[in-house]
Amino acid sequence: MTVRVISVGLLAACAGAADPAGDRARYLGVLREPRGPVDARLARCAEIGDADLRGDCALAVAQQEGRRPQGAISRVCPEVPEGVWRQECWFLAAEAARRRGEEEAAVELCARSGPFAEDCAQHLWQGEVYRLIHDRGPVAFGPQLSAARRAHDAWAARLGAGEAFSSRFWAKYYQNGFEGVGARVDLEACAPLPDADAARCVAAGVELYARELRPRAEREGVDLCRTPPWTSAELAGVVPCTPDPRLDAVLAGLCGASARPDR
Repeated sequence: MTVRVISVGLLAACAGAADPAGDRARYLGVLREPRGPVDARLARCAEIGDADLRGDCALAVAQQEGRRPQGAISRVCPEVPEGVWRQECWFLAAEAARRRGEEEAAVELCARSGPFAEDCAQHLWQGEVYRLIHDRGPVAFGPQLSAARRAHDAWAARLGAGEAFSSRFWAKYYQNGFEGVGARVDLEACAPLPDADAARCVAAGVELYARELRPRAEREGVDLCRTPPWTSAELAGVVPCTPDPRLDAVLAGLCGASARPDR
């Protein structure tokens, strides 16, 4: 997850104690003059006392430049304060390059985004994965596997990536499939795959099921911590799935014994 520009109202309210009114005025003044000289707007940002508001202001200038014809966020990023704000600027610059179809430039910009680098890189390849499998669903896991492997290898080479990338890639591939046609977690769809791929598929399905349980149960008013534990068959209307002992294990381990009230 990446840091995004915080709302003007919130930042203005949290401006530095030394001169909150002045900081707020400078910040809002920059936002109201998106076509002024970049150096002048950055200079006004630099006068802001609160460090977070100052960084957010410079990042806003970079985004303003990105919205201008012939503008480029990346030209402003070196002037954004070091740390999280500049790293976020490189992230946004990479996304802008991706939208222009400049994949190699986007990869280079992601590499500058520090702790956001893996999330940034995922934004470059996840659309391709989605298009491979989402509208086909789990029945296409096998037929689309060769194309998915080619995409994986191509992106791994571009990114100079290792195991962390592979884990993200295959989790996204299988989860996009489970979320697609039919929108249900069916671990039996993994069975025809080669052993290593089947294991990735099952792990992705179990992870997706576990991730969806709490928010969906809360919306439905379901107490997940009852005794005895729920089964995936009983909760198939909450998280659509083909009942499976591996999903039952998720439910059984969801709450500690002390958290389950007797029924």
